[in-house]
Amino acid sequence: MESELLTSIDWSVVAFIAYIILEWGIRLVMLLVVPQNRRPTSALAWLMVIFIFPLGGLIVYLLFGAQHVNKTRAVKFEELHKLLGAGEQKLKAREDTVAPDLSEKGHEIAEFVQTLGSMPSLSGNTTRLLPDAEEFYDLLVEDINNAKETIHMLFYIYNDDIVGRRIAEALANAAKRGVVCRVLVDSMGSKEMLKRLALKMRKNGIDVHDALPVKSKSRFVGRVDIRNHRKVIVIDGIVGYTGSQNITDPSYGHVDLVWHDVMMRLTGNILLELQFLFVSDWYMETDKQLIEPKLFPETEQCGSSDLQILPSGPIYEQENYQSLVVSMFYYATKRIIITTPYLVPDEVFMQAVQSACTRGVEVIIVCPKKTDQMLPTLAARSYYEALLSYGAKIHLHTDGLLHAKTMTIDGEYGLFGSSNFDIRSFAINFEVNMIIYDKKTNIDLVALQERYLSEAIELTAKEWSNRKKYVKLFQNVARLVSPML
Repeated sequence: MESELLTSIDWSVVAFIAYIILEWGIRLVMLLVVPQNRRPTSALAWLMVIFIFPLGGLIVYLLFGAQHVNKTRAVKFEELHKLLGAGEQKLKAREDTVAPDLSEKGHEIAEFVQTLGSMPSLSGNTTRLLPDAEEFYDLLVEDINNAKETIHMLFYIYNDDIVGRRIAEALANAAKRGVVCRVLVDSMGSKEMLKRLALKMRKNGIDVHDALPVKSKSRFVGRVDIRNHRKVIVIDGIVGYTGSQNITDPSYGHVDLVWHDVMMRLTGNILLELQFLFVSDWYMETDKQLIEPKLFPETEQCGSSDLQILPSGPIYEQENYQSLVVSMFYYATKRIIITTPYLVPDEVFMQAVQSACTRGVEVIIVCPKKTDQMLPTLAARSYYEALLSYGAKIHLHTDGLLHAKTMTIDGEYGLFGSSNFDIRSFAINFEVNMIIYDKKTNIDLVALQERYLSEAIELTAKEWSNRKKYVKLFQNVARLVSPML
């Protein structure tokens, strides 16, 4: 009787019912899980995908949607936070380094940034903008050749190309002279380099490590798309670089698309903060604390620039850089200029733009006309109509791919670094940005932005409203998932 009952069961129907139960189980469970500690727009985007494609959406969420990082990494950051606090107190105790001549508004901004990132504003620095990639590489090789004790480099992308090999050769020569060379690169951004060039570099005495390695054991205890997007160089603790340029040919391997980046060469007290940032990331990846006094030499007052470093990333309690950018919109009284390759704003950013425009502030956003990523570009352009309606001016840069990430406020304050003006940079990636307080450096930065403007065409509201309907449809669909990007 039992065997007859089993043979009479339609197993395809059972499988179908089980599949329906599984799908709805996923939907209901994720309805409780996804909204926790997440923006409403982001939660809605994830839930939309999961409700339409429950199994596929769940897999994608496990890989890319978790709000936390690896638990071990979180514990290490707690240890590191204590070191950050100690370093902050040491810097504050050095009255010769803390910027004394800021305006009242400048002091307000500096205190806010210090609260966010535990690093004070520092005086006594020199700056040199380097918008030309070849000039940057030439200067970097020269500085590497002059190094005496240590060279520290941290990059998202380090390619195994003519540029990457040139820098590797200079580092190898430095290592032969007894210079300690440490290179930290993102495991995904530099994966090809880690397969080949890194092996040669290690044989030549260069200590190369990958940041945020993507391993099967760790994939489901944190997001695989959380990346270290920082660009930092510190040589002998006295000269350094930061900005948007990676170690790669400016074409990034493309035949017909040249990237336009900008780096800044720095000397002075600000190197203390850049060095501390590198040491922190090195500890997170290697468990090795670099505490030698020679890494933090007594620096001289070698210039008049007042600067401040703001690190950001998913391990901080709030979105540091997003908080600063939004605040700067409310500080502005005259003009804001932003250059960014990727613009996928959140609702808080959009409200800040609207508020600034309503108060009569001229808001200018410069983005590349041609990009390398279709989905983020479609999502970004879905926001243009609203931005234009607020009164913001959008300019499309036509000479290659504008990759510089900058913001100036009334020509008095500047933001400069690795972070795009998008949700990914604000909330997901580890970034480093610098706040510029002095007049001369901000004049130079505004001049560079105006050069980019001269190479761009302004997009009018009328022109944008006349775009083809199917283009608008694709953009609006991409916008639905933009909080996930």
